[in-house]
Amino acid sequence: YSNRLDLIYKEDINFDKLNFSSKEFWKKSEDLGVVAINYRPYKEFQISLPKELTDEENIQLIKKFSLEIFGENYLYTLAIHSPEQKGNKWEKQPHAHIMFSLKKIDPNIDREIEHFLKPYNYRNVKKGGCKVNRDMSKREFLEEKRELWELFINSELEKRKLPLVSKDTLE
Repeated sequence: YSNRLDLIYKEDINFDKLNFSSKEFWKKSEDLGVVAINYRPYKEFQISLPKELTDEENIQLIKKFSLEIFGENYLYTLAIHSPEQKGNKWEKQPHAHIMFSLKKIDPNIDREIEHFLKPYNYRNVKKGGCKVNRDMSKREFLEEKRELWELFINSELEKRKLPLVSKDTLE
């Protein structure tokens, strides 16, 4: 996302706890997804942000939301951009992308990137990779986070006496 002209903000979170960069991680993760057909060690949320908030307010809002979900337990990257063209009309459309690892960081084991991405080993945790949170792949997880986003965004909109949004339409 860093090469986009409409990029407002980008931050890699919790990578400082490990021995590899976010760029290496996302590249290796993408490569793994290509090699193993039914395996993708990360997911992505795309979230519309309120046009009524400033860029800085949207940054703070999405950072708070992400921290609530992932804390210090998961690797994730936030990117906010605001394309302005919608068909023939020009209109600001801020939104965030949150790419997150499904693997929970184990702070007790120092792992290189290949080791981190290996399958989890129940018999010998130190030999395997980090454990995947399978709940993050379930529809319920997404629905729960939509409800949480509705609370976050409506809290900010309410402070400004602006119309609230619904998790069902996010309008």
